[in-house]
Amino acid sequence: MRQPDAAKARVQVGVFVTEVLTKHMPKEKAVALASALTEGRWTHDFPITVPMARQLGFPVTTTMPRTVYDLMDLYPQQAQGDGPRCSCPAAPPHAGAARDA
Repeated sequence: MRQPDAAKARVQVGVFVTEVLTKHMPKEKAVALASALTEGRWTHDFPITVPMARQLGFPVTTTMPRTVYDLMDLYPQQAQGDGPRCSCPAAPPHAGAARDA
């Protein structure tokens, strides 16, 4: 029986993630963590928070060296609340609007 492509891809990603994690933790822990990350528990856009990452076993820190902030200062981002404005033209008036008024 042929393995579906989605299942095959998940296995391949799991193997790759395991290889990456074994450089940073014992193999048994890496295999368990790779399985949790690739088994389809979450969607690709689910945010893994700092507490959740720590619970999973990642050595997470929230402190960054000053050089990271200095680098970020070189690429300023738009302020919150100043999102893009709609530059779409207004919809044309309804054909019968002038007659109805």
